[in-house]
Amino acid sequence: GAASGVDVADLEDELYQERFLVRRPLLRALATIEGPPPVLLIDEVDRSDDEFEA
Repeated sequence: GAASGVDVADLEDELYQERFLVRRPLLRALATIEGPPPVLLIDEVDRSDDEFEA
């Protein structure tokens, strides 16, 4: 925060850079360049938590 002299927005931008992301199957599918764009299907949304539905 301001007290420590660190800009939170700059810190978040650095934290979410691609070099810090773990390239698991979902990220690899979404980041693919060739072929048709991927479609994400979510099953059993009706069984999700109330917070997710909001």
